[in-house]
Amino acid sequence: MVDNIIGMSTLDIYNKLSEGIVVSWSTYNRCSYKRSFQDV
Repeated sequence: MVDNIIGMSTLDIYNKLSEGIVVSWSTYNRCSYKRSFQDV
């Protein structure tokens, strides 16, 4: 699992998703809001 995708290239993100790894992160404004992507 990757805690923070800021600084990762788009290609790295797509590679992680294609491997079925869940990627989640918090928004920039210190909110508790999280988004998750999971390869379906």
